[in-house]
Amino acid sequence: DELMVMASELRPHAIKAIPNFVESPDNLVKFFIDRVRSNLHVVLCMSPVSAKFAERARKFPGITAGCTIDWFLAWPKEALIAVSEGYISKMDLDCTPEVKQQLIVHM
Repeated sequence: DELMVMASELRPHAIKAIPNFVESPDNLVKFFIDRVRSNLHVVLCMSPVSAKFAERARKFPGITAGCTIDWFLAWPKEALIAVSEGYISKMDLDCTPEVKQQLIVHM
């Protein structure tokens, strides 16, 4: 019922947009759905620092496929070091802990 009310309110727009528009409840609903599909945009914000970001990207590849990632601010040095520490500390590198620490600091 609500869909029909919304679709019927679009009647003047449908007649204006489509000159030979055949007025029927089904055509009004189709016009409504087509209009929503062409005008609907979704903004989804997630922090890439969180482990949940990578997990969600793997679970739902459709969310991240074909999207635009905007970095609004430059990453602070502390954040870059924290991310590199997280990755490098898990890597099995054939070096001393001092060398590993130097890799993290110089990234």
